[in-house]
Amino acid sequence: MLTLAIFLTFLSACTVSKVEVSIPTDAFPNEYRTNYLMTDSIDIGQLDWRSYFQDECLIQLIDNALTRNSDVLIALQNIEISKLQLKRAQWRNIPNLQLDIKSSTDYPSEYNLLNIENKQNIEDFQIDFGLNWEADIWGKIKNQKKVAIANYLQSEEVKKLIQTTLIAQIAQCYYNLMILDNQVALAYKNMEINDDIKKTTNLQFLAGKNTSLAVEQSEVQGLNVKKIITDLQLQIFLQENILSTLTGTFPSPQQRQQFLENSRMSKNIQTGIPTILLAQRPDVKSAELDLEIANAEVGIAQAAFYPSLTLNANVGLQSFKMSDWFNIPASLFGIVAGGISQPILQKRKIKTNHQISLANREKTVIKFRGVILNAVSEVSNALVQIDKQTEQQEILAKQRFILESNIEKTKLLFSSGQANYLEILTVQNNLLNCDMDYNISKRKELFARIELYRALGGGWR
Repeated sequence: MLTLAIFLTFLSACTVSKVEVSIPTDAFPNEYRTNYLMTDSIDIGQLDWRSYFQDECLIQLIDNALTRNSDVLIALQNIEISKLQLKRAQWRNIPNLQLDIKSSTDYPSEYNLLNIENKQNIEDFQIDFGLNWEADIWGKIKNQKKVAIANYLQSEEVKKLIQTTLIAQIAQCYYNLMILDNQVALAYKNMEINDDIKKTTNLQFLAGKNTSLAVEQSEVQGLNVKKIITDLQLQIFLQENILSTLTGTFPSPQQRQQFLENSRMSKNIQTGIPTILLAQRPDVKSAELDLEIANAEVGIAQAAFYPSLTLNANVGLQSFKMSDWFNIPASLFGIVAGGISQPILQKRKIKTNHQISLANREKTVIKFRGVILNAVSEVSNALVQIDKQTEQQEILAKQRFILESNIEKTKLLFSSGQANYLEILTVQNNLLNCDMDYNISKRKELFARIELYRALGGGWR
């Protein structure tokens, strides 16, 4: 009878659906929205971060962060946990084996049948090995292993995602500090210009060639520049503290290059084709693994519709007297049992769970498309930012060249009384604003280059 049941169980296996959903092939566009030439095999995301960032001070900061940052350390522990869970899952199809040693003494009441037969008590001594095993006919255990493997791989991808994000944040903080240093230097240089103008204004006032209003306005201009310097110094202090936190250290000054020109970063902006993102971006790979997990969970939910086959066996020694406990073979006993369990009245619960797993899988496909859309958008945005900020810097460089020339001309005209203080203050303000705008544009360009590297999956190698 058991043989027939097993045969029927295997026969019904033919009805189990093996359909799995693959990643949508139309999720990736053919190209990014950019004017840059793309190739299908080379992109900066494949570069090691030490090759992309070539500044020794920055490299040291990143090295420190990768060994001290709390998010990275937590991610490493999560990988270890997933690894242990995977090892446990790999043993799920192995039979359970356990050893039981039992001893009992039964003391009956005076009115018990045993006392009527003049038996004061009954002793029972038993030692046995028990084995039980569930046959993985419908792939439930196999799919559970798939889930564990995907979870482990996902923990690796999460760690990569944390690392790429962390490296990008550190690089942006680092270059922002140098931009702020540069802005402070430019502000001090502008203050020197203002000091020269103020001296000339005072001399003209003493000679009766200018008014006290001109003297006061030059003083106000100097105070305005000092205010800008104070604000920049505050930003530097706060930025250093942020960088300290990212690198896992207490707030402290951060070593960096004295001049922005001394810091080297790859100028390469090759992106490759969008499908490369699947192999390189941790969040895209993680979304793909989500789909693998969803497929496996559909398989697990589907297996619940079908019978489960279990086998049990026990072998050991048993005796009512300790002296006969190890009297082999007389004390030997064994039990072998097999069973098939088919859900009947749980259908609504099982069917609902299966439908939920299908809906969750569909959600995973939608999420995958969303991750790809976001990734492609980030790459495209970074490319246009690099392009437009480079163009803007060329415009600002020309503007600065004219303003520098105007400063010298206006100072001469002002000294000879052919220009008033408002004209020279206007040129001075324009030069300061131009310098600040150039540095802001440079910062946006550098941030975009860092963002492009991260958006292409760079930083975890």
